[in-house]
Amino acid sequence: MKQRKGKGTDVTLEKRYRGREALKGEHMKKTMGFTYLCAVCFVLLLGAVSVVGKISASYALPVLVIVIRYFLSASVNFVMQRMGMIKVHYRGKKKRGLLLLNSICYVGTYLLELCGLMYAPSVIDGVLMATVPIWTEILARVFLKERTTLLQNVFLLLSAGAVMIMILIGSTDSARGFDIRGLLLLTGAFFLEALSSVIIRYLKEEYSAVEISFASCLISLAIASVVLGAQLGFHVVEMETVMAAFGDWKFVAAVLFLGIFGTMAAGILKGYILQHMSALRATVWYNAGTPAAVIAGVLFLKEPFYYYQIVCTVLILAGVIGVQVCKGHKPKQEGR
Repeated sequence: MKQRKGKGTDVTLEKRYRGREALKGEHMKKTMGFTYLCAVCFVLLLGAVSVVGKISASYALPVLVIVIRYFLSASVNFVMQRMGMIKVHYRGKKKRGLLLLNSICYVGTYLLELCGLMYAPSVIDGVLMATVPIWTEILARVFLKERTTLLQNVFLLLSAGAVMIMILIGSTDSARGFDIRGLLLLTGAFFLEALSSVIIRYLKEEYSAVEISFASCLISLAIASVVLGAQLGFHVVEMETVMAAFGDWKFVAAVLFLGIFGTMAAGILKGYILQHMSALRATVWYNAGTPAAVIAGVLFLKEPFYYYQIVCTVLILAGVIGVQVCKGHKPKQEGR
C-alpha cells in the first residue's frame, strides 16, 4: 500500500510540475507578444516624432524644446504617480550610479546630436543613427556577455545597410559640406544612445521601465536647463524669441506631443522592450523608425514617395524581423 501511495504521489507531483511549466510557457508567450506590440508602438512613435520634430525645429530653439520635453515628461509621470496609475520606488535599491550614468547618456545623446547637426547635415545624422544597433551589439557582448548568431548579424547589417542606402539616395549631394567635428559629435551621440540601452539592460532586474524613465527625465531636465540658462545668459538665445515661439499654437502643440509621447511614452516603451528582449533585438527596431518616418512624412507633410524607398523599406523590415526570428545563444535572458 505504501509503495502504491508513493507512486501515486510521484505521478501527482509530475503532473503539477508539468502544469506549472505549461503555465510558465503560456505566460512567456503572452509577455513576448505584448513586448512585440510595444516595439511596434515604439516604431510608430519614432515616425511621428520625426514629423513633429521638423515642425519644432523650424523655430530654431532646439535646447528649449529638449527642456520642455523633459519637463512635460517628468510632470505627467509625477501626476500619474499621485493619481495611483503608476508606482515608483527608489528607496533601498542599488545601482543608483548606473541610473545617474543612464541619465547623462540620455541627455548627452540629444545635446551631442544638436551640436553635431551644426556641422553636419541631417543625412549624416540619419546614416549614423543606423549604427546604434551595431554599437549596442558590441557593448552588450562586452558588458552583458550577450552573444548573437551569424544569421542575426547578417540580418542586422541588411537592415542597417538598407537604412543608409535609403537616406543616401534621397540626399543626393546634401551630404557634402561638413567637417570632422560633426561626424565625431554625431558618432558620440549614438554611442551614448547604445550605452544607454546596455545600462537599462543592467538595471532591468532592480528598476522598472517607469522608474528608469522618470529618473532619467528629472536628471536630464536639470542638465538641459543649465545649458539653456547658459545660452540665455550669453545671449545665444534671446528671451523674446522664446516668448514669441510660445505664441504660436503649432509650436505649443508640437512640444506637447514631443514631451508626453515622444519622451515619456517612448522612454517607457524603450525601457520595457529592453527589459524583455536582448539589447540587439530591442535596438534593431530603431532601424524600422526610418521607413515609419518616411511614411509619416508622406501622409502628413505631403512629401513624395519613391520606388527605392519601397525597396529599402522591405529590406529594413526583413532585417528587423530576421533578427527577431533568429534565436540568440542565450534566449533564457529574454522574456523575464
